[in-house]
Amino acid sequence: MDTGFAITAYCYNDLGQLAYVIQPEAYKKMGSGEGSVSSFTENDAIFKELCFGYHYNNVGLVSEKHLPGAGWVRYVFDKNDKIILENDDQDAAANQNFYKFTKFDALNRPIYSGIINNIGSISRSQLQSDFDNFTGQTYETVSSSGLFGYTNVSFPSSYIPVEANGRMIMYYDDYAWQTDAAYNFQASKAFHAQGLAKGMTTGTIVRNLETNDWYRHVNYYDYKGRIIQQFSQNHLGGIDRIDYQYRFNGEVLKMRITHKRAGFADVVELYQYSYDHVGRKTSFTHNSKVVAKYNYDGIGRLQTKKFAPAGTALTSSQTGNWTDASTWQSGVLPTANDNVTINIGQTVTIPNGEIGSAGTLNDKGTLKNFGTLNMGKYNTSDLYSETFKYHIRGGLLGINLDNASNLTNSLFSFKLGYETEGFWDGNIGKQEWKSSLDNVSRSFTYGYDGASRIKSGIYLGNGTENYSLNNVNYDFNGNITNLSRNGYKSNNTFGLIDNLGYAYQTNSNKIQAVSDNSGETASFNDATGTTDYTYYLDGSLKSDANKGITLIEYNYLKLPNKVVQNGVTTLIQYDASGKKLKETIGTNFTDYSANKIYKNNVLYQIVHDEGRIIGGEYEYSIKDHWGI
Repeated sequence: MDTGFAITAYCYNDLGQLAYVIQPEAYKKMGSGEGSVSSFTENDAIFKELCFGYHYNNVGLVSEKHLPGAGWVRYVFDKNDKIILENDDQDAAANQNFYKFTKFDALNRPIYSGIINNIGSISRSQLQSDFDNFTGQTYETVSSSGLFGYTNVSFPSSYIPVEANGRMIMYYDDYAWQTDAAYNFQASKAFHAQGLAKGMTTGTIVRNLETNDWYRHVNYYDYKGRIIQQFSQNHLGGIDRIDYQYRFNGEVLKMRITHKRAGFADVVELYQYSYDHVGRKTSFTHNSKVVAKYNYDGIGRLQTKKFAPAGTALTSSQTGNWTDASTWQSGVLPTANDNVTINIGQTVTIPNGEIGSAGTLNDKGTLKNFGTLNMGKYNTSDLYSETFKYHIRGGLLGINLDNASNLTNSLFSFKLGYETEGFWDGNIGKQEWKSSLDNVSRSFTYGYDGASRIKSGIYLGNGTENYSLNNVNYDFNGNITNLSRNGYKSNNTFGLIDNLGYAYQTNSNKIQAVSDNSGETASFNDATGTTDYTYYLDGSLKSDANKGITLIEYNYLKLPNKVVQNGVTTLIQYDASGKKLKETIGTNFTDYSANKIYKNNVLYQIVHDEGRIIGGEYEYSIKDHWGI
């Protein structure tokens, strides 16, 4: 066999179905000459760690699939060929031994799911036989007296789930299931009238996988089938409500989020969006602040984005003092104590120590709204503006470049080079950037191997700065075997900080140990011993000695819910949809509720479309070409 090529072999059964995929490392180890692959069995170590495998049922559906290093995943189908049971080798382990299940209604919509742990050691084939021979109804119907508001008749009697097995319940078409008045439609808060929900998901009830509490979520629709009001019970003892207002064509004009938490004042946010004639978003406003404006080129690509654009006047319903000139936003008519009318767009100065008041007049001249104001400064320039340039194929070339596509002295600019190595395969050959911190241009120039895997990243920066990446090598499966990395050492000196070698388990993609021969300890912490990493039967990481992690545990969704690192335990709560709810590290904890993050019961930040609000200040995210 030519060792210069990474060869992947695909094997088919007599029916033309894909039976095995042999990865390049397995092909290299199993073959004795080019194109020659010796026989193997599914019990061979090479197959278990380096090959995919597929088994089919009598109608051609994959009933079992094998993943390299992760074992087998098994599926059981009902008579309508829907997957109703599923587990893998870790689920089937003696200390767990459960199947994930899903039940459906007559329209093949999933209605509830969870885990069944009373199956014991019954094989997948026996389970499939039991369901094939089942003569009862294969779907559930609405039942006010049934489990979760449904019947419980579509599984053989030996496998009927009980309440403790449920994890997530789905409801459709109406609100007969919803009996809590706190979640009833609030017409006075909605932007549109309520319509019918036939065919729609009207709500879900989701379990907290750690505390077993249930959380209710309800959706209400208008006559066009658009969600106009959502209620979500949070784990903090409150309810989050979101109201939506739409344009005639379905674009969201407004979104109002009302966050309630037991023992805390309500947090109300209003998101507003404007669009051009072809539906492209042109502005985003959060509460009374215009956060961003957007412009596009002639073929619809984003051309400029302005953060906190010029012309914004900040107002809020609270008392305060102001001495600088302010400009009122369009649509707000201010007056003074002596009833002097000030036209929209004019500038008004309030002396130090005075309190401004304002009301909005309707078309009959009567007072509509009244409140005291803390008037904000009129922005004479954008806080920050991004200008986007694109190459001939439409990919992003850079941000804040001049006419010659060079970096500029803006807050931040960057440029991507695609032809540095003389290739035109879409790989980024060079990345340059500059910030206003020192206006020094910095760059990485990348090298790739024949399989488009990065081999090096040569750094060029200020003076002796050196963060270069070198000597990156791989095995045939793409696993890194070694690399070296430069960085800051001490006393303004730069040099080699990592010289890493990667060792893998025999005939496996699983990394066993990483060694550092650089002699430096500031970057990579090289643990002693020959085994740095251990794994569960499904291939998920169990421990990492290099990071001091002695244990990682996962829930049935394969999400880590417990991490023990250097003697400190981190506990993570999720609901059954996979949403992260809470993280506890020692005595400190962080709660997540919609776009709010609390730290130790104090509101830490609010996430918005273009960044976050922290400490009452707006922060903006400058994103790269991946949107990160």
